[in-house]
Parts: sequence; structure tokens; C-alpha cells
Amino acid sequence: MNKSDITGIILSGGKSSRLGEEKGLASFNGKPLVSYAINVLQPICGKLIISANNQIEEYKKYGYDVVQDEFSGVGPMGGILTCLKKSESRFNLILSCDTPFMSTTLFEYLLDFADYYQIVVPVHDGFIEPLCSIFATNVLWELQYSVESGNYKMHDFLKKIVEHKKKEILAARQRVPERQLREKAAGEREKRPFFTSLAKESRPGINIIAEIKRASPSKGEIRPDLDPAFYAAQYEQGGAAALSVLTDQVFFKGSFEDLLCNTYTNI
Repeated sequence: MNKSDITGIILSGGKSSRLGEEKGLASFNGKPLVSYAINVLQPICGKLIISANNQIEEYKKYGYDVVQDEFSGVGPMGGILTCLKKSESRFNLILSCDTPFMSTTLFEYLLDFADYYQIVVPVHDGFIEPLCSIFATNVLWELQYSVESGNYKMHDFLKKIVEHKKKEILAARQRVPERQLREKAAGEREKRPFFTSLAKESRPGINIIAEIKRASPSKGEIRPDLDPAFYAAQYEQGGAAALSVLTDQVFFKGSFEDLLCNTYTNI
């Protein structure tokens, strides 16, 4: 995995009420706690972001982007959400600043699973560690929905994600048996690689990914009566290089049937 695909997010934005001083800048064995997190993430991340709400200028001295929470008073979830919005990477390593004994090796191990899941979290003795984890950037909409709904607990958020996905998978298996799905996948079909479309130089200006969605967690319903095929054709006519079709049912009101709009275009 390339470092450019990975952003490290260091959480230092807590109130530090129990410690009595700015937690990330507190000294441990002669070094500020935030420096331990930097040393863990720097070898495997193309970019680092520090989530902090106090003593911003002190954190900036480390030479990395410092981001303040968009939503205040919601705990670590607010810091993660805000930093995911700033991230330009597919994978994001989340690490709280008060974990000086964490190692780069653990994150290298977690990265082995990142291609297969939206969130990768270590578990020990049945206890999950959401503040030492990997978040795919595309999970930010579910995080935003959780924050706007007043659900700020990371453990509850992760539990909800798992339950939701289990239901989706079960329903999908009932609609199309695995054997039938494998037969369809093995059949001959036209292939239009996504990144190949974006790399084409034949189009003038910037290659654009056009998005098709009925709703979003932050805006609610946008166009519930959306005709994906119609808009796909309109996007192609307007010069779009590729399509992004939101199929999530809970947060974007989409469906896998919406992907059929691709059959009406050449992008």
C-alpha cells in the first residue's frame, strides 16, 4: 500500500479535564504526548493531521495541519469527523495522543485488513479500541449522521455500523444466491475501468466524477424521484469522465439497481 493513500489523524482535541493541562502537550518521559503519536504514524502515512482545539500555535510547531472540531462538545467523534472531511486519502489511521506505548507495527498489521472493511478496530478481551483504528474516508457520512442525530459514543456508532451491514448482507443474499452471483461475475461483459476514464486526456479541462444520489445525511432528501439513467446520460452529455452512484439505502436512499444507469452511458 502506498503512503500517499494513507493519512494519519492524531486526536488531541479533548478538554483534558482530568489531566488539568493540555493533554497532547503534557510531558511523558521528557517528551510531549503528541510526539509519540507522530513517531508512530509518520513512517507509514503520507500526511498527518492533528485534531486540536486549544493551544493551536503550539501544535503547529510540529509542521503538520492542525484542525479544530467542526462540532464542539461531542468528544472524539467530532475530531474524527472533521479530519475525515479534510483528508484526501482513502485510508485514515486514527490515534489518540494519550497512547505513548502504541507501535507502528500494530498499524501495519491493521492495514492488512483495510482493503476489505470500512473500519478496522483492534479488540482485546472483548473490548474494542476505536481511538486506535483505521477509518475509510467514505464512512464520514455515517459519522455525520450519527453526530447530527446526537449519538456521540464511538462504541455505539461502531455497533450500529456492524448491525446495519449484517442486515444489508443478509438481504442481499436472499435476493441473489451466491451461486447465481458468481455465474454473473464470471460471464463476459464490457469493462470500463474507473481510473482509466479519469486518466484520459481527450477531454478539455478537468476530468469530473459526476455523482448520482437521492439524499445525503447532512441535507436529507435531495431528489427522491431521481431517475438515475436520465441523469447519467445528462452527465455524459455534459462531459463527465466517470459516475459515482450512491447505493446505500439508509443514508443515501439508493439501491444496487441504480447502478444499471451505467448501461445507458459510455462512461
